[in-house]
Amino acid sequence: MSSLLVFLLIFSQTEPYFLSADSMEVITKEGRVSYLRGNVTLTHGNTVITGETGIVYEKEERAILKGGVKIVDDSTEIFAESATYYKNESKAVLKDNVAVKTPNETIFADSMVYFRISEKTYGFGNIRILNKEEDLLIEGEEGYYDLKNEYGRLYKKPVLKLKGEEEIEVRSGCMELFQNLSKVVATHNVSIKTERMDARCDSLVYFIKDETASLLGNPIMSEKENSIEGEVITIYFTDEEVKEALVCGSAYGEYKLEDGINRTYGDTIRIEFKESKMHLISVEGNARGEYERIEHKEVN
Repeated sequence: MSSLLVFLLIFSQTEPYFLSADSMEVITKEGRVSYLRGNVTLTHGNTVITGETGIVYEKEERAILKGGVKIVDDSTEIFAESATYYKNESKAVLKDNVAVKTPNETIFADSMVYFRISEKTYGFGNIRILNKEEDLLIEGEEGYYDLKNEYGRLYKKPVLKLKGEEEIEVRSGCMELFQNLSKVVATHNVSIKTERMDARCDSLVYFIKDETASLLGNPIMSEKENSIEGEVITIYFTDEEVKEALVCGSAYGEYKLEDGINRTYGDTIRIEFKESKMHLISVEGNARGEYERIEHKEVN
C-alpha cells in the first residue's frame, strides 16, 4: 500500500505549487480547509517544505506545517518546529528552534521570516551566526541575512565573539557580516574586551582570514592603567589571541610605573604582546618621551 494518499496540484502563473501527505481531511463549511497528516510536503518552484502535519487554507493560499519542519532551497536548509507559508508572498514565517544552514555558516534564531524569491531572512530573538570553522560567533536580538549575497546585518545588541585561548568580545550599535569578503564591520560605540585588555573606537573592521582588526575613529587601547591611542590602531591576532598592535598617526602611549608616569609620542607605536600582556614597545618617527615622577606621601 502506498504511503502517499493525497496529492494536491495547483499551477500558478509562473511556478508549480503542490502539496502531498499520507492522509487528508477536507472541511468546506467556511472555505476549503484541508488537514494533512504524515510526510506533509509543500513544493513551490524549487522550494520544498516538509513537516509532520499541516493545515491548508486554500482561499487564503496559506499553509501551516508543524513538527520537524524543514525547508530546502538550493544549497540552503532551514529547520524549525513550525512554519506558516504564504503562497502569494512566497514567504515563510518560522518559529521555535529556527536554524539556517548554508555552506559557510549556521544561523540560529527564536523566529524568522524567509522570503524565497530574494533569499533574505529576518531573525528575531537570540540570533547567532556561527561560521563553519566555529571560531567566530556573532550574536544579537534582531537582524537580517541575505543568503544570496552572503551579507548579514544585526542592529539590536550585536556582539562578536572570537573563540581562542582567551575569548575576545566586540560590542557595538550595529554589526555587518560580509561573508564573501571575509570581514565583519562594527559601528557606533564599539568596545573590545579581553581578559586583560580593553579598547574602544567609533568603528571597527575585522578581517576574518587575516585575523586583523582595524580600529577607526578616536581609537584607544588600555591595559589596567596603561593606554595607547592614535588615528588608527590595528590589532593582529594569532589563533584569536592578541599578539601585536600598531598605532599609526599622532600615536601616544601612557604607562604608569611604580614611581611615575612614562609618556611616549611618535608617528607610529608598535606593541608586542606576550601571554596577552604588553611586552615590548617601539616608537618610529618623531619619537619623544616624557617622564613624570610621582611623589608618594607617607601617611602617619
